[in-house]
Amino acid sequence: MPTVSELRADIDSLINSRGQIIRIRTYTQTILGGAGSYYDSAVTLSASGSQIWTSGLPQPIGGRRGSYEAVLVEQGKLIENDIKLFVAGSHNFSGAAFKIGLGSPPVREYSIVSEGVYAYPILGSNIYQRLYLRYLNTGSLYGE
Repeated sequence: MPTVSELRADIDSLINSRGQIIRIRTYTQTILGGAGSYYDSAVTLSASGSQIWTSGLPQPIGGRRGSYEAVLVEQGKLIENDIKLFVAGSHNFSGAAFKIGLGSPPVREYSIVSEGVYAYPILGSNIYQRLYLRYLNTGSLYGE
């Protein structure tokens, strides 16, 4: 029976050998509003200086009828051009906005779909994560 660290190392090795280079860029979000009213306020994003180059395994989303991803498409949470990306479990995708570029240099830029991060923990340690990504037509996040 493999240990958690051995399992994580095996998954990381699989992602590194079968995947491609990706860039994860972190942005801090500032909401410009007055008197606590943020409904109509402008959102600005600024690069926090955090940029990570790592490996990720991109895949098209599954369209098989009744599959988990087909249900998400039917619910309007995903669109058919979205992709899923498998990355190591050690990355933190909370509390900020992220832009993910595929390739080195990045040839396509993506944002993470709302509620599109799924971690797979074993004994409290994330082994890998599945991200749902949407292509950024302009290459920029809204407010960047």
